[in-house]
Amino acid sequence: MGTTLTSESKFRWIMNTILSASAADDTFISFRDTDSTTLRFANNQVIQHVSVRSLRVSIRVAFGQRAGGITTNRLDSASLKSAVEKAERIARLAPTDPEYLPPLPRQSYADFPTFHDTTAAVTPMDLADRTKPVIERCMRHALVGAGIMSNRVTARGVAASTGLFGYELATEGRFSLTASGNDSSGWTLNAHRDINALEVGPRANRAVEKAILSASPRELPAGHYPVILEPAAVAGLFGPFFRAASAKSYYRGNSALAGKLGSVVLWAPPGCGKTTLAFI
Repeated sequence: MGTTLTSESKFRWIMNTILSASAADDTFISFRDTDSTTLRFANNQVIQHVSVRSLRVSIRVAFGQRAGGITTNRLDSASLKSAVEKAERIARLAPTDPEYLPPLPRQSYADFPTFHDTTAAVTPMDLADRTKPVIERCMRHALVGAGIMSNRVTARGVAASTGLFGYELATEGRFSLTASGNDSSGWTLNAHRDINALEVGPRANRAVEKAILSASPRELPAGHYPVILEPAAVAGLFGPFFRAASAKSYYRGNSALAGKLGSVVLWAPPGCGKTTLAFI
């Protein structure tokens, strides 16, 4: 992608600059530096190609249980020290937070293969070359294709006055396609650390197949019909459920799951027997 992201040594310098300037009881730092390129296509043609570099440092400080935070994208020494001063002023004015927790102590993080050279090396022309067969496949079947093809490289880090420190480089490739007919459509999406593992061809074929098979829809009488959900549909169904399963909401008593710890949550559609949806 041609951009050199913030190195671990640079992040350590950022950390040391912030920690040495902080007079707070606790100081927590999170950092993200991202270089991403996205190709968007619609109406069977490329309509946009965007490359974005973004970085930010978030600083949270606390005096006792009074916490304040600030985010900046300026990484010079004077700007970082100024950000610390502003966070400290916010913390001193903030009300006491009885739920405040200090940063974690030093941790031992597992080493995962989050970075792939194949993804990091992808150029805008590579994204176009990967997209061309997808558009051609839609056109062969008289469908209109729209979607994205993208790659991203991220340097991220965490640090704290407690000795906590972590840094990693990560990559991600992403592909999505909506193939539309006159009265039907098919959709697919995939993301992977290695852009070569996106399975663009098979997934594009599946989206096109769904658009073809769902053509000429007809109304069905009310009744019970067995349905096999794709993984994305299951994620769409259960995603909000898991987001709602907040421990804080549970212990506050304002969760729909309050009082159900250790029980099984069941849903039984009429005439379909008992179906386990989830348990906590």
